[in-house]
Amino acid sequence: MSLSRVRRRNAATLAFVFATVLLAGSAAAQSPAASPHGNLDTGVGDVPAGEGAIRGRVVHRVDGRGAGDLPIRLFSLGHDGRPGMRDQTTTSDGAFRFESLSTDPGTVYLVLVQYDEIPFTSRIAFGPGESERTTEIEIADTRSDGTAIEVAAVRVRLDRGCTGVRVTETHVLRNPTNFVLNVPTGEREAQSALYWTKLPEPPAVADSATPGRSMPEGSLEQRGDTIAFFGPLHPGEHAVEFSYSVSSDAGLVALERRFERPIAAASVLTFESAPVAQGASLRRGADVTIDGRRYAALERGPLAPGTPLAFEWDVRETTAHAARLSVQEATMWLELDDAALDVREQYAFDVSGGAPLRTESDAPLLCLPLPAGAEGLRFSAEAFAMGIEPAAGGALALRGPIPPGRSGFALSYLLRSEADGVRFDRAFGTHLSRLSIFIADTGVLATTDRLHRRRPARTSDRSFIHLEGFEIDADETVRVDLAALEPRQPLPRGAAVGFVTAAALLSVVFLIAPLRTPRSKSESAGEAEAEVRVGEREAVYAAIRDLDDDFETGKISDADHAVMLAELRATAAELVRQEREGDRPATPAVDTASATCARCQASLAADARFCSQCGTPVTAPPANPEASA
Repeated sequence: MSLSRVRRRNAATLAFVFATVLLAGSAAAQSPAASPHGNLDTGVGDVPAGEGAIRGRVVHRVDGRGAGDLPIRLFSLGHDGRPGMRDQTTTSDGAFRFESLSTDPGTVYLVLVQYDEIPFTSRIAFGPGESERTTEIEIADTRSDGTAIEVAAVRVRLDRGCTGVRVTETHVLRNPTNFVLNVPTGEREAQSALYWTKLPEPPAVADSATPGRSMPEGSLEQRGDTIAFFGPLHPGEHAVEFSYSVSSDAGLVALERRFERPIAAASVLTFESAPVAQGASLRRGADVTIDGRRYAALERGPLAPGTPLAFEWDVRETTAHAARLSVQEATMWLELDDAALDVREQYAFDVSGGAPLRTESDAPLLCLPLPAGAEGLRFSAEAFAMGIEPAAGGALALRGPIPPGRSGFALSYLLRSEADGVRFDRAFGTHLSRLSIFIADTGVLATTDRLHRRRPARTSDRSFIHLEGFEIDADETVRVDLAALEPRQPLPRGAAVGFVTAAALLSVVFLIAPLRTPRSKSESAGEAEAEVRVGEREAVYAAIRDLDDDFETGKISDADHAVMLAELRATAAELVRQEREGDRPATPAVDTASATCARCQASLAADARFCSQCGTPVTAPPANPEASA
């Protein structure tokens, strides 16, 4: 989900149903179902059943004649958020009737008919005690000429952001004709828009064009510094809405708007508890309520084309400090390729208390900076439910509501990669208890002076470098430098054979060690020392395995690998030698010149342990008178 849908994500029933309409597709809407109680293969079930009925007629706007044989679709949305859908076709005189419907007042219905690729709708809900509702849907032919469009009003709403102002403009357009004005998608490159306006000069920064909530997606396009509206625009008045950000200069925002067409009335809105904007020819009007929030209004009468609407606004102290909100953890997944660094982020919040957290002013609850150059922003549905929106200075503003307890959202973006890699600088604008970064190990060298390295994380098909940090300060920037390693060159054949041979010899020594002759009880004093040597040897073997793993994944060069491996293998060989020598029992030297039995004086062999004549054990060399002297 992209930024172009930030303002469209809301709890309004009609917005949800339009999303369902778009999901179903215009082509599907033009094909009648086989049964009046069936629906097309869209994965959506039937509408809830009951004793109610919706009947009506589809008529042409100009002459009122019925529009027969048109596919018509009924959408439903109940208390549980589950959508339903049913299809049928109008009769020859344009009539239709949907029966066996739930009359629950909490269920909202939308009747839609598609004519000339344009949707025409009627919203219906049963009242208490009602079992039948009637409606009439007017359809109209289309035209692609927008010269007849009139601008009934322009409303400029100002909301304080992280480092500037979020500006939302609502243009109320009036279509005085009996036609639906629309430029088909395939003709937009060659044909002018129905209506357009230029964004203000810098320091304004446009984020993306966003249509009004009652307008289909794709009706607005941003082309450079121009917002272009292509329709559809039905007869009557309809709102076109888009947003952009403006940076502040020492806490002051100065904005000048000029419009290409005559404007019947203009107004500037600021949050009721914020300072009121100041501008020439602006007078105080009645307060306006939008989404449950009250705004003070400054108004101005008709504006001729090119006449400026200029004002200034003090935006100092723009950040709302929410004591109930804490960011517990951020988890990031990074993957570097030749073109870009793909970044996915997930945040976990804790909100104390039992009620959702909402901002008490127009300032955001949380400002989340983004790295410079972030492109292709996408958000999870939870982010939109928490009121996320772009802010001036390349940040994201979170305006709430945020549910109590533990919750979170996810986002993703791309950073362009240079030939020497990417410097990933990440700030959070708030204290962060824990940060975990997982980097896809595709031959990448990751260096950082803030995070410490954990054991690699592995899935069934890939490995990840794991970096972790704790207690990240609000004004701290965590830096990770990522660079793709040069492809590893194979070792010379002689060196490779030598390493393999050495490894094989060490393996043989390790395997035959348990087969050696057991030591006698008199040697128990050396067992502790032997166990220490065994532990040292196993530690060296583990270091060799880790070194080989780093070498295979390209983290160290051939030369470094050869030197370190040789040192580790030499250490392992020395430990094995010491271990084997320590296992041999210390046998006192026997003087073969005077080796006789102490009991029967029979001659003894040099390695004899018992006398061959009388069986007396040989425990010490025979007495040597000269040595005694």
